[in-house]
Amino acid sequence: MNLNTTLIDFFEELSYKTVMTEKIVIIGGGQASISCASHLRNNGFDAEIFIICEENFYPYQRPPLSKKFLTGNFLEERLLLKKTDYYKTSNIQVIFSVAEEIDREKKEIYLQSGEKIVYTKLVIATGSRAKKAPLSAADDFSNVAYLRSLNDAKSVKNFLQPGKRILIVGGGYLGLEVASVCSLSGMDTIVVEGADRILKRVAGEPTATYVKQIFSIKGVKIIENEIVKKINSSDN
Repeated sequence: MNLNTTLIDFFEELSYKTVMTEKIVIIGGGQASISCASHLRNNGFDAEIFIICEENFYPYQRPPLSKKFLTGNFLEERLLLKKTDYYKTSNIQVIFSVAEEIDREKKEIYLQSGEKIVYTKLVIATGSRAKKAPLSAADDFSNVAYLRSLNDAKSVKNFLQPGKRILIVGGGYLGLEVASVCSLSGMDTIVVEGADRILKRVAGEPTATYVKQIFSIKGVKIIENEIVKKINSSDN
């Protein structure tokens, strides 16, 4: 089954049949969710639309989180994909909670808040999560952060201190963008990549070699073909 074809069929079914008894629930607070909701409204769908956001933020764009937001050149309010009044004027209800269980037979969603949401059509647009590092639950890792959400970016931003050393796990675009910001902030920056070269999945070898040379000139150390197996919270 072609996913794009399925989504097109889904939109066409709803857009050209304005059925007031319909209730669309979209799980996920990212760009896919608001794009789905706004597409339905733009094509004449007048029935209920709900968006369930795990975070306490309206849907926002993520690419700036690893670049201009970290440098302070991109304010938080500019991250929003739609202004907050858009949801009211478009009659799109946003619920800030976590969908813990879906009963597909009853078409019900049970939220962490204890609320129950009934739907006629369900869209799951949750995206992906950052891969968790091999950490011990018994240790204190207040100096370890992930970068996937706005709150994550705020944590990383607090780490930007000149003269400090930072280790970045992952040599894709995201990791290298963060490494660039850290280096510009005067940090001793190290990037560890598990593949045999950086940008393995997204760029050719000549591009990766060129980028690595630039980072080396800037003083960023890149370690390739190495996997982080364990992280200790102590200095030992």
